[in-house]
Amino acid sequence: MSILQLSAIKIGQVGVQPSSFKMLSNDSLAAITAPGYLKQGTAGQFFLKNDLVQAIYNYGLSNPTNIDLFITIDALGVITLMYKKDQVLLQFQDQ
Repeated sequence: MSILQLSAIKIGQVGVQPSSFKMLSNDSLAAITAPGYLKQGTAGQFFLKNDLVQAIYNYGLSNPTNIDLFITIDALGVITLMYKKDQVLLQFQDQ
């Protein structure tokens, strides 16, 4: 499985922090929130702590789901995508 698309949302964000990204993945929630799933330079993108990622995971499967994530980076530079445990997850149907 993999990241199918990852792009920065740049409109009106010159010099604005945190940066925002959109990600499409056919991996599970457990996979995309595992430490090291994203690496600096993935799809040409570079990340800072607290950047935001709007993601759809399980894409192409029977239960694709939207989620808002934020980036944490530990002292060794390992990136982890985190989410609020009380966040409502929205499933959608492919058109």
